[in-house]
Amino acid sequence: MEDYTLLENLNIIKKFSDKKDEINLDYWLDFYDLWEHRNKKYKHLSLGTKQKMLLIQAFMTNPKTLILDECFSGLYEKSAQKTRDYIKRYMSDDKIIILTSHIRTDIEELCDEVISLHA
Repeated sequence: MEDYTLLENLNIIKKFSDKKDEINLDYWLDFYDLWEHRNKKYKHLSLGTKQKMLLIQAFMTNPKTLILDECFSGLYEKSAQKTRDYIKRYMSDDKIIILTSHIRTDIEELCDEVISLHA
């Protein structure tokens, strides 16, 4: 993964997906404005760009259930808001997202049910 480019990493997930014909990587590169980074090796990407790539890998196969752990970490506000908006649309399609976050406002805005863990 470290020595593959952003696009190669996305294509690996696409290759093994049973929905490969439905996956439009151009859409996702546009969605997160990643065209200029598509040929950079993963190890040379910024934290935010890595996070965008990981989110694309999670979303692109359109699974019924998603587990997202701290999915806003490293994102600038514009990308975080795009992700929030996408999650809202995604959930309206009768899909389930299990979301972990230390950001209470994200939890309150996005979640129907909340389980809070206290150490």
